[in-house]
Amino acid sequence: VATLVGSSIVSTLFAIEARRQAAAAAEALAESEASARRLSQAIEETFVFASEDLLADEPGMQAARRRLLGIARRYYRELFDSGYGSPAELAAAAFMLGRVQAKLAEHDAAAESFERALALQQAIAAGEQPPTAAMTALARTHNEYARLLSGRLSVAQIDRLDAVDRADLGRWLHHAEQAARWRGRAAAAAPDDGELKRLHANALMNLALAQIEQRRLSLSAPDTPGIGGGEISTRDIEGTLAIAQAMRDDLLQRKAGEPPRGEVLRDTALGVKAMADLAELRADLTQSDAAAAAACRRVALKMTRDAAQRLADLPPDAQSIDTRYNRAGFWQDAGRLSYAVGDPAGAADAFGQMLGAAQELLLQNPRVGRFRTAVAEAQFNLAMLAFGGDDVARGAALLADCQDTHAAGVALNPAGGSLGLLYEHTLAVAQGLASSAASLPDDQANLIQQAIGLIDRARDLLSELRFTGQAAAAVRATDRRLEQAAEAIRQQADADRGA
Repeated sequence: VATLVGSSIVSTLFAIEARRQAAAAAEALAESEASARRLSQAIEETFVFASEDLLADEPGMQAARRRLLGIARRYYRELFDSGYGSPAELAAAAFMLGRVQAKLAEHDAAAESFERALALQQAIAAGEQPPTAAMTALARTHNEYARLLSGRLSVAQIDRLDAVDRADLGRWLHHAEQAARWRGRAAAAAPDDGELKRLHANALMNLALAQIEQRRLSLSAPDTPGIGGGEISTRDIEGTLAIAQAMRDDLLQRKAGEPPRGEVLRDTALGVKAMADLAELRADLTQSDAAAAAACRRVALKMTRDAAQRLADLPPDAQSIDTRYNRAGFWQDAGRLSYAVGDPAGAADAFGQMLGAAQELLLQNPRVGRFRTAVAEAQFNLAMLAFGGDDVARGAALLADCQDTHAAGVALNPAGGSLGLLYEHTLAVAQGLASSAASLPDDQANLIQQAIGLIDRARDLLSELRFTGQAAAAVRATDRRLEQAAEAIRQQADADRGA
């Protein structure tokens, strides 16, 4: 009996120890998994920080940004290649790897990573009633894939689209459609989830924008295979317009008495701008009917101003850097449309609004090149309007402001675009004044003097810059081009007087 009792005690002790070790192992595993999640979150936060446009725009920070993105890329690649984790976790790793690769302009690698993520996510979301989280993750990958493809295409590339580019056009639209489809299913599965409804509406807007760009490409290259040909009428964009309107309606639907969130108001403004772009596209399609085209542009103008004002009225928590930059861009479009419909005063107001929005951004972020460029473009547009209204003195003052803005940009980052824009904007105004001088003999001498004076002022600004190496060579080359432009204007003026 004693032996049995002793054996029982020993067995019990072993069982207790085994349970203790199992509990310790489980606790260690839980802590390990928690540590892995914390690491993953830290890496993702690193990726988000490194992806910020401000960091990308900051002179001298590009190398640091690439190093941070490189760390994130290595982590997500190793995580995916390890095969450790559930299919959803592996899909998330492939998705994040694709995002990092896209930020590093590794487009083919990013596409491959997104394809891997989609293969896993589509299997998870198969069935009649897939989990909402699975549908949301699948939609997110489709959305990022569409964004990747859209970034590789532009109207400027239309004359050199190859077979791969033409295939990308169709894939872009496909993934935009799939993002909208799966976000719609997720929103339907959780009708009380306002964030899912917002994401669905956002996907509808992205799909509308994709369709807009597809049709613009069709107009720009009607004979290019794979784009769709030139048989496009105003009826062809009715579906796209309906999508944009549905997006706006979805965003504005909310529980009674519930105030709209900042994200909803922001996305609503973007949806209004999408419809403005559609209206402008209609104008392009009806060029043969001047009155109809003008009417479409007036509609586009009204919507664009509305979208810009909506962004201006957002609550502070929704006023991100990108939102404020978009507002400046919307006002620029409003100015361009105002001028197109014969309203120079409206154009001046819109470009003034653009200037104010851009100056506010630049004041808070003085080293960000795109904000400086936006300020200079607004000043240039206002200068052109002043010259067009025969207010030469105001035009010259505004162009001088534009030149100063560009010169400051060159001083901060000589490899940026400010040097080229200083030349282009100065030359555009100088040549315009010289051209007017040819038809205004009484004012010819004064206009030529103004033109040469603006060029000389740009050259004086360049002479104050102190660079070495390639930067110095670029400044000298621009100075020579300006000198040659001034000489050409003098020679043309002499020829006109001789005639």
